[in-house]
Amino acid sequence: MSQWLNTKEVSKLVGLSESRLCVLRLDKYNKDANGERLGSFLPFYKIGSKVVYKKSDVNAFIKKAKIS
Repeated sequence: MSQWLNTKEVSKLVGLSESRLCVLRLDKYNKDANGERLGSFLPFYKIGSKVVYKKSDVNAFIKKAKIS
């Protein structure tokens, strides 16, 4: 099984639309005054023109969102 997930797969797992994930990836407010990325909402990787997410990052995001 692959360690990588595409946007469609992540969308289904976290309950956000693909377009919302795109907005969160590109959100200008995720950068500081020098244009450096701050902590990303959900880490992602760009391989060529393809956006992918590490399965372990998505699982960690889901665990962090848990409310007891």
